[in-house]
Amino acid sequence: MDHYGLDAKWESRMRRYATALLAIDDFPHRIHDCDFLLDPTVGHIPQSYADLVPAGCRMFTGTGFALVDPEYAYWRTQAIARRRARRGAVGRVLIGFGGIDQANATAKAIKALELCGFEGELDVVLGAVAPHQDAVRDLLRQAFPQARLHIGPSSQAPLMALADLAIGAAGTTSWERCTVGLPAVVLSVAPNQRDVAQALADSGAALYLGEDERVSAETLARAVTELLADRDRLTLMAELAAALCDGLGAARVALELLPERAKDGGRVTLRLASPSDREQFYAWQADPSTRRYARNPNPPTYDEHCRWFEGKLRDPACIMHVIEHDGAPAGVVRLDTVEGPAAFEISIFVDPARKQRGIGGAALKAVRRLMPWATFHAWVHPDNTASQRLFEGAGFSFVDDHYISRPSSS
Repeated sequence: MDHYGLDAKWESRMRRYATALLAIDDFPHRIHDCDFLLDPTVGHIPQSYADLVPAGCRMFTGTGFALVDPEYAYWRTQAIARRRARRGAVGRVLIGFGGIDQANATAKAIKALELCGFEGELDVVLGAVAPHQDAVRDLLRQAFPQARLHIGPSSQAPLMALADLAIGAAGTTSWERCTVGLPAVVLSVAPNQRDVAQALADSGAALYLGEDERVSAETLARAVTELLADRDRLTLMAELAAALCDGLGAARVALELLPERAKDGGRVTLRLASPSDREQFYAWQADPSTRRYARNPNPPTYDEHCRWFEGKLRDPACIMHVIEHDGAPAGVVRLDTVEGPAAFEISIFVDPARKQRGIGGAALKAVRRLMPWATFHAWVHPDNTASQRLFEGAGFSFVDDHYISRPSSS
C-alpha cells in the first residue's frame, strides 16, 4: 500500500484479503495497521514510527531499502568509474522533473542552462502524458537545437549513467540518481519531497534550492554556474551520492519477505553494514579461525581495523553486508568492485560459533538473488577445503586460479 490517503482504518479492512500487508511511507505522521513498513528516506529509522505501527511490525528504513529498478544497480559500477575518471567535468546534463511536470519546471531548467551559457550535451526527459511537451520542444529548438528530448523512455538508467549533472525533482528518482552516483540540483515540486530534498542536501549528494514555485530561472542559473565551476565539489557530490544508495533495495525487501533458509530452518537475510557493527566485525576478524586462510593471516590491530572498516563503509565501490540468522548477526559478505562489467570479488565468513549450519551457503544464494546480473569472483586458499565446498555448492566454477559465478543468462 502506497498512498497518503490510506491509513490503519483502510489497512485493517484489507486484512481479510491479504496474508500480509506492506505499507510504504516517507512521512511519519499517520497510524498504520501493517505487518511490514518501508520508508527509504535518509535519516528515518524504525523509531520514527514507534507509536504508529502495531507491535511486531517489521521495519525497513533507510536508502538501503529504496525501491530502485535493478537496472540502475547494473549501471552503477560503470557510472562510478566514469565519473571518477572525469573528476567533476560537466559535458552532459540531464533534466527530468517526473512524468507529468504540471508546473513545467523543465522549461525553467532549460532557460537556466541557457543563461549559464552551457554548451555541452543535454538530455531532457518528459513522461508520455506530460502536458508541456510542445512548449518544451519549441524551447529546445531555440535554445539547444542539438539536445535530445526523451518522451516516456522505458528507463533513464543509461541517461543517468552517462550524465555528469542532473537537474530535477526530489522524488523517488533521487534514489536512482544516487545509485549511479549522479550529482544533482534539485527542487521540491510537492510537499512530500521537502524532507527527501533536505536529506539529500544534508548528505552532500545534491544541491537543494527550495520549492519549485519559489525558485526562478535566474536563481537556478546562478546556482548551476557556481557548481559547474567547482569540479572538486562535483566530484565529492558524486561519491557521496553513490554512497547513499546502492540500488539493491527492492531485492533486499524481497529477501526479507521470502528469506533463504539455513539447515536448521532459520531465516538467512542480508542487511547493510553500519557503523554500529564495527566491534562485532573486529571480533570476527581477529578470530584465529577467520585469519587461518586469509590473504593476511596476521590479525589487524584495533586501529587498523577501524580505518579499514570506516573506509569500506564510505567506499561506493564496496557493498558490505551482515549475514543475519533469525535476526542475529552471523557473518559478513563483502563485495568489492573488480575490473569488468558488473563484476565483484566476493568475500564471506561466518561467525565461528555458527558454522556447520548451512548459513554460508544460504548467504551466497541470497547474494545471487540480490544481484542476478553480476559476475562474482572468489579467491580461495588452496588448503581451505571448506570454502571450496561452499562455493562449489553455490554453483561457482573453478576457472584458472579462482572461482567464478556468472549470471544465469550468460
